[in-house]
Amino acid sequence: MNAAHQTRVRVHLAQLPRRSRRRLRSVVRAGLWRVAPAYAARRSARTEAVFRLARLDKELERQGEQLERLEDLVSELVLTAESLRREIADAEAAQAGREAAGEGPVEG
Repeated sequence: MNAAHQTRVRVHLAQLPRRSRRRLRSVVRAGLWRVAPAYAARRSARTEAVFRLARLDKELERQGEQLERLEDLVSELVLTAESLRREIADAEAAQAGREAAGEGPVEG
């Protein structure tokens, strides 16, 4: 390779003839109009995905809070059921004790 092959030819846009500049501008403009919708659609899809992800994250957080509330309610219901069971067992034992002592059933 000689030095002539290794050098790059750099032409400033102002150095091109006017007709070539117009043609170059029209080619670039047409290329941009071809690429721009796809780029805009891709960018829009990315933005939409980010918003969807944020919305899903918020929904997941809300459902987690609802789940915690439901777990609290269930534990309260279990405690209430156990308490009622104990009260019923105590009342039945007291009734059985009274009946064994000969007092008879107590209404109430």
